[in-house]
Parts: sequence; structure tokens; C-alpha cells
Amino acid sequence: MKQFIQSKINIFSLAILTVFTVIITIVYFQFDKNTEQIKKDILQNEIYKTSEYAQNISIMIRTHLKNNDIYEHLKKDEKLRNKIEAELSLFKSSKYIQIFVIRKDEKGRLRYLLDAETNLEERGFFNQKFDPLSNLWNKVFDSSIPEYAFQENIKDLWITYLYPIRVNNKTIAILAFDFSSNEHTFIVNMINPIKSMFLYSSLILVIFLIYSYFQLYRHNKTEKRGFIDPLTTAYNRLYLDTLKKNINLNNYELCMIDIDYFKKINDTYGHNTGDIVLEAFAKRILNKIKKDDILIRFGGEEFLLIISKLNHKRAYKVPERIRKEIESTPIVTDNETIYITASFGVNNRPQQSLSLSEAIKIADEQLYKAKEEGRNKVLSSHEYK
Repeated sequence: MKQFIQSKINIFSLAILTVFTVIITIVYFQFDKNTEQIKKDILQNEIYKTSEYAQNISIMIRTHLKNNDIYEHLKKDEKLRNKIEAELSLFKSSKYIQIFVIRKDEKGRLRYLLDAETNLEERGFFNQKFDPLSNLWNKVFDSSIPEYAFQENIKDLWITYLYPIRVNNKTIAILAFDFSSNEHTFIVNMINPIKSMFLYSSLILVIFLIYSYFQLYRHNKTEKRGFIDPLTTAYNRLYLDTLKKNINLNNYELCMIDIDYFKKINDTYGHNTGDIVLEAFAKRILNKIKKDDILIRFGGEEFLLIISKLNHKRAYKVPERIRKEIESTPIVTDNETIYITASFGVNNRPQQSLSLSEAIKIADEQLYKAKEEGRNKVLSSHEYK
């Protein structure tokens, strides 16, 4: 019983592991599917924070203006330009590698107004021409709506965010933030380990699960082999011992079967032929029963047949069909044609017994009576109604 319980526990544990593996695998594929959405959500969060900075910077710039012409104002007041650029430089970080302000002149050309870059070799100077790589700048000037674009072809840049500086409902300049590619790398490095964790966990669990199922298969196959009589392929007494602990006798009828005069066959034809007869005898019984019926080699030429009432409308007729089959079909060997018969003792109410052993004993008593009455017949413990 302990072995049976342990087997149940192992199967339950394997089922839990299977469910867990499926969940982890689903999570991985779902996470992989949503990775781009996660990146997009992180990006949107960064853009939102940047828009707040941009709004504050825009307010700061407008507070310094005495009129709407930002270009003329900054052109005349170099100290003011330097002061605003110094304030802009405070916003620079590992995230924002460039912050600058661009205007559009009377001919529609884009020019620098302010640049937070302190390195003179890299900064854009006042009124220097600015050549954009896309039409995004004109779009923001026209729509007065913030926009961003990915800079896949520019080294060390990830995205550029453009924020319109508006005065009296008119965009007078654009505040630009260039995001470092390190920021994108940071996001990827944050997501990939999580993705890898689920991937490797899934692979490890799948490999372990395959190995566990293989081990269970080997165990069951080995265990089943230990329960099978190698000559007749019927179950053996070891299996019967296991069955005694779990069988519900309400669902079965028991039948003890014995080959008539089997000793005479061995004495006449030899034990090798006797083995052939036993093998053919068991095969004919197995061919006449159904999946849930159980044939056990009880010992020598004696067999126990456990007939499922659930699979047979008239379980009591099964032994008689088998008896007729055995009587009418000879066993042909290389040198002989051997006719055999068998006797059957049936316990058709095993549920009235306290145990399987006691129920078998009653069937065995009926078998003994069948032999006393001339063999080649079926006797039951109770009359059928």
C-alpha cells in the first residue's frame, strides 16, 4: 500500500510540475509577445517626464522675453543668452546628451537660438543654420504639438523629442531633447534579463519534465514487466498481491480456470510442448476478454480470470464462451495437434466475501467441484436469475 501511495504522490507531483511548466512557458511567450509594448510603455513614461521638463524650460524662457520676437531679443542680449544656456545645461544628464532651441527664420530655414552644450566644438552657435534629417521639425512648427522620432542612423542617439515654445498661440521656437542611446540600452538591459529568466526557466522545466516523464515511463514499464508472466503474458501472483489492496469486488466476477489433465500433456509430449499449450491456452482466453478484464496465472496450469461486470452485460456467460472456444479449437505444434479442455469455477458474488483471497477460495471450490463432476464444465457459486 505504501508503494501505491508513493506512486500516486509521484504522479501528482509530476502533474503539478507539468502545470507549472505550462504556466511559465505561457508567461514567457506572453512576455515575449508584449516586450515591444513594455518598451513602448517605458518610452511613453520617459516622454511624459521629459514633457514636464520641457514645459518648465519653456516657461523659464518666456519669463525672460520682453516681446514675442525671441530672436531679436536674444540677438541684442548676449548675457541673457548665456544665462538661459547655463540654465539649460542644468538639465543635461546621461539621459539628455543634447538640449537646444531652434527657430525658423523669415525664409523658413531652421537656425539655432540656444544650446546647452558647453563644449565649443560640439555646440550650435546663435543663428547657426540647423539642417534637420527629417521633416518632423516643420511638422511641430505647423501643428504646435510635441513629437518624437527614433534616431536609428545617428551614433549615440536614441530619440529626439521636440516641444513647441508657444507665445500668444503661436509656436515661436522648438525645444529639442536628444536622448542618449544609453537610455535605450538601459531599457533593453532591464527587460532582457527578465525575458531570459523566463526563457531559461521554461527550457530547464521542459527538459526536466521530459526527463521525469521518461523516468515515469521506464518505471511503469519495468513495474509492468515485473507483473507479467513471461510465458503466457498473463499477470502473475505479484500483480495479484497488489490487486488485493485496491480491487472493488462489487464490479467483478471471479473465475478459476484449470487445464484438464495437463500433467498428462507434459508426460506425453514433454515440457516444451506443455509450455506451448500454456501459452496458446492463455492467448485464447486473452482474445475472448475485454480491456478491463484481468487474467492472472495463478500457478502451473491454473488461471484466475477477473471479469468486469461494467464491460459485460452478461458477465456470467464469459466463462462458457471461453470453455467452448478451448474445447473446439485444437493447439497445433510442429509435430502434434492437441485437443484440450478446461474446467471453470465461478464466484459470481465476490462482494459477499471479506477479501479477494476469500472470494478466490470460493471460486476455487467451484473449480474443484467441476473437476469432480467430470471436468470441461463451468460451475458457479450461486444460480443466476
